[in-house]
Amino acid sequence: MNKTNIGFMVNNLEIGRFDCKEISEQQDKIANEIGNSNNVQLTPKIYKQALACAKRYECLKAIENELSNMRRHRGFNILPLLWNVKPIGGGWVFALKPATDDKPAHFKARNVAQGNSQLSGFNFHNTFALTETFTSLWILLMLAAQSGLHIATLDFVAAYLNTYIDKEICICPPEGLMVLMGSGCCLREALYSTKQAGQCCVYLNNDCGVIRWLQIDNGAVFAKKQTDITALRSSLCIKWDDMLHNIIGIDINHTNDGFHLGQEHLILSIINKYWDQQSLQKSPLPVKHNLTTLTNNDNVIRQPDFIAAVGALSFVATGMRPDISFALNLLARHSKFPGKDDWFCLQHLLGYLSGTSTWCLTLTPHGHTPVLEVYSDASLEGECLRMSHGFVRRLSGCSIVWCSKRLMTVALSSCHAEFMALGIAARHGKWIRNLTTEFMLKPLVINLKCNNTSCMKIATDCSPNKRMRHSDREFFITNQLLHEGCPTLEWFVSGNRLSDVLTKAMGPQLHLSFADKLLSC
Repeated sequence: MNKTNIGFMVNNLEIGRFDCKEISEQQDKIANEIGNSNNVQLTPKIYKQALACAKRYECLKAIENELSNMRRHRGFNILPLLWNVKPIGGGWVFALKPATDDKPAHFKARNVAQGNSQLSGFNFHNTFALTETFTSLWILLMLAAQSGLHIATLDFVAAYLNTYIDKEICICPPEGLMVLMGSGCCLREALYSTKQAGQCCVYLNNDCGVIRWLQIDNGAVFAKKQTDITALRSSLCIKWDDMLHNIIGIDINHTNDGFHLGQEHLILSIINKYWDQQSLQKSPLPVKHNLTTLTNNDNVIRQPDFIAAVGALSFVATGMRPDISFALNLLARHSKFPGKDDWFCLQHLLGYLSGTSTWCLTLTPHGHTPVLEVYSDASLEGECLRMSHGFVRRLSGCSIVWCSKRLMTVALSSCHAEFMALGIAARHGKWIRNLTTEFMLKPLVINLKCNNTSCMKIATDCSPNKRMRHSDREFFITNQLLHEGCPTLEWFVSGNRLSDVLTKAMGPQLHLSFADKLLSC
């Protein structure tokens, strides 16, 4: 559908009908009442809540600081709006920054535009932005521990206000900014949530061994020499810290030979919000559960809360806790119709996290030659059912990336399921090999682990196979990589594979032993 085509609206237009206007006024009235009644909320959500909350003056001070940043960067010009110009809406977003050693807790305000109302080809063209991953950060930390790199953290001041904007975009004046009626703000620099805000460029200088890992306006810098960080520090007007203590909500503790990573604060906040505090558990899932069977429950219980809890736990599982990935994958399948049994399993998982909230992911590299071990596994859930697969990759003895998912393809046998899981694991192993090469490392030695002898024969045999010719081509990347001599393929005992915890439920003792191996080195 073409967004610029308004023929449908014109054909359905009725002169003299003001139902939409009345509904809009009623919704604005309800929003104002909610904002005025929520005085006990610590962090306001909208501007009206900021005016009514107990921290009113702190919020107004944060707004004034953000407006001064926009004036200093000359982010916009206040001009009268033409009759044919429709400004983009927006609003204020507030966040409470925790206290640090040299600064107390304070509010931060950001003026965010409604970028979803921009039209492609009219006020923006193609957009592109690099996306950071946990894997890249873990590899850099291991490289720093192994090579003795210097680390510093940085925080950009008004990061998105440094982005050039190539289209004429007008926004509604931010609340709290006094302008004449009929005026708007014509942007000169990008604003938060605009399509141009995510654009970035990458500059590589081979003469200077500096690697920067950025997540919006926060990041870490890794360098071989302290003088390189000092030179970068003098050229950028940003906040610096000579140590890496916390980034993207992850606490980082330095040791003599590596790092310990934890998310205790985030886990406790999720537990305090969703856990019923019945009992602690020793495994993510109860012994008897029916999560593998999808049913449309007639009595859907608190679906928004269920989705919010699963979404928050997904961030924890992706970055720090591979031991809950399989349980969370099963729970996510029931997000549309959560019932009583689904909530029972979710509470069981929260009870397990409550007792293990202090667990840390250890990044302590072993050996001088980096070796990437890739463990893959598949669980055939029955005839005509989609398979569950999982993999874990360990770089120099430390877990850096893992996955527990369900494929869209139906596996016809256990060999077929293992072959598809091995293909996915090999593909990601190749990506990590290319990534580490860009990080000034020698090409990695990839060691694929598999426990299915039939799968290994198919992966090492490039001759046509009638039973596998219906498989998608992407799964045969293992054959290509083995032919190129990139990875090695080894048979492994099933009971000792670390990826087993990502594809099947286990008893408490067996699960704890696998979790300890995954999180430690």
